[in-house]
Amino acid sequence: MGYDPAFLFYPGDFLIGTAELTNEEVGQYIRALSYMHQKGRLNEKTIRLLLGSISDTLKSKFCIDDNGLWYNNRLENEIEKRRNFYQSRLDNGRKGGRPKTINKPNGNLNKTESKPNSNLPVNKDRDRNKDESVNESGIADKKDNEKSLEYLDNNLDNFRIDEFNGINIDREYKKFRDYLKSKGKTYKNYSAGFRNWLRSDFVSKNKSIGTKYSHLIEEI
Repeated sequence: MGYDPAFLFYPGDFLIGTAELTNEEVGQYIRALSYMHQKGRLNEKTIRLLLGSISDTLKSKFCIDDNGLWYNNRLENEIEKRRNFYQSRLDNGRKGGRPKTINKPNGNLNKTESKPNSNLPVNKDRDRNKDESVNESGIADKKDNEKSLEYLDNNLDNFRIDEFNGINIDREYKKFRDYLKSKGKTYKNYSAGFRNWLRSDFVSKNKSIGTKYSHLIEEI
């Protein structure tokens, strides 16, 4: 550590420690401490030049080492504490700053952890089950199933009724499927679409379909 121009001063401790000193002795004490901070331990000659005559009460504030040098124990402790603190900050700076505190898990999820992630892929099968009420065999309810083309394939007998008497249901259904395939047409409800097909004028009058498909059959 380089030159340190200051040391910590504790007014409360100083007032208590100098309660028995006169104002003149307090001034001498502060001068001696300041000089020791700048120069280190002092010999008795230097002390006499700085302070002049010294009372026994003031002398009791200092210690004398084996070399006859005067020093103040509290001052040296404060200087050492400040030096150690400065060095610890310097070492942390070289390591990239103060080490990060690792928080231990408290067993409670925070708010962000309890919320579902909107970016997760959607389970389409799960959503389909919500909308169509799939039964245990994996087949959608009859109401929705009747709208499918597969259901229509297997239930043409539903159209062999008096309303369509005289119409060849199998032949018309073949034409209906050819129409769907050639036009790439789809229906929300294929059974209703085929029913409208059978009710159309060109079927009842046995006319050819040709290019009239697109405006005679309305999508359901």
